[in-house]
Amino acid sequence: MPRILVVEAGKPDSRGLLDAVAGIGQAVVAEARSGREALQYAARSRPDLALVNVELAGDMNGIELAQHLRIMYDVPVVLVTERSSPVRLEQIASVAPYNCVLKPCTDYEIHLAIHVALQRRRLEHEQIQQQCAKAAVQERERLAAELHDNVCQLLGFVKLQAFSARELLAGGDTAGADMLLQRIIDSAQQTQAEIRQEIRDLYVRVAAKDLAAALQACARGFEIDGTNAKLSVVLTPAVEQVTLDPQTSLQLTRIVQEALANVRKHAQAQHVTMHFDIVDGNLTGLIEDDGCGFDEQSMEWIARGHFGLQIMRERARSIDGQLNVVSSPGHGTRISIVVPLDKEAPAG
Repeated sequence: MPRILVVEAGKPDSRGLLDAVAGIGQAVVAEARSGREALQYAARSRPDLALVNVELAGDMNGIELAQHLRIMYDVPVVLVTERSSPVRLEQIASVAPYNCVLKPCTDYEIHLAIHVALQRRRLEHEQIQQQCAKAAVQERERLAAELHDNVCQLLGFVKLQAFSARELLAGGDTAGADMLLQRIIDSAQQTQAEIRQEIRDLYVRVAAKDLAAALQACARGFEIDGTNAKLSVVLTPAVEQVTLDPQTSLQLTRIVQEALANVRKHAQAQHVTMHFDIVDGNLTGLIEDDGCGFDEQSMEWIARGHFGLQIMRERARSIDGQLNVVSSPGHGTRISIVVPLDKEAPAG
C-alpha cells in the first residue's frame, strides 16, 4: 500500500484532510504541521506521495515545500488549496505537482487525486526503466563497434607487422625486424591504454538527475590518465540542477569521454576547457584544446582510421543534438554540442 505524508495547515479544522486520507483506506506514514517538520518526516520515512496544503503556516509555504520534496527526496506532491486562495495558478504550476485539489472537497475527490498521482508516478518509473533498457542495448552495440575499431585494427596491424618482421629476420635484416617489432610494442601499449580508459569510462555512473557528477567524473578520469594537459571545468548552476532522461545523460557523457580521449591520444595540448551551460532551453557544451589540431578532410587523417568523431556525431544525433567540430593544424580543436531540453521523451 502506498505510504502518504499529509502536510496540513495548523487550523482548527485541519483534521479534515488527514481523516479523508485515512477514510479512503490509504496508509498515512506521518502528519506534519509545517514545512520544516514535513522535510524531517520525508528524510526518515521516504513516503511514496505527499499531500500538501498550500496555505502552510511558518517560514515555508506549500509551494516551497513541494519544490524541496521533489528536489531533495524525489517525492511526488498533490497540492491542496482553498478555492479562495490568493495563490496564482502559475505559482502552483511552477513546482509541477502531480495533481491539485480544491477545498472544500469530498473524499472521492481526494481519492481520485491520489490515485491519478500514484498512477502517473508508476507510469514514469516504467518509462524510465524502458529508456534505461533501451540505452543499455544501444550502448552495448556502440561498445562492440568501438572495440572492433580499436582491438581488431590492432590485431590486423600486429599480424602484418609480424609477418614482415619474420621475412626480414629470414633475410638477415635484424635491424629492420627490430624496428617493426618496436612498432608492434608501441601500438600494443597505446591500445592497452585506450582499453583501460574505456573500462574506466564504463564505471562512470550516469544518473538522470546528476549529469554534473558524471561530467566531473569524466574530468577526473582525464586528469589521472597521465596527460600533461591542464583541464578547466565550468558547469553552471543550471547544469548542476538539470534533470535529463537516462539516454540523453548517457550519450552526453560518452561524447565528453570520447572528446577527452581524443585530446589525450592526439592533441598534445597544454590546456583544455570544458564548459556546459543551459541557454534558451538548450544544453550547450564546449570542449576546446590548444593542441596540434588536424585537417579532418585530409587523406592522412582519414587513412589513420580514427572513428571517434563519427561515433560522437552519431551519439549526438541519437538525442536530437548537433555536434560541430572546428580544427586546423597547429590551432587546436573546438568541439561544441547543443541538445534541446524540450524535446519529446523517447517512446518506450
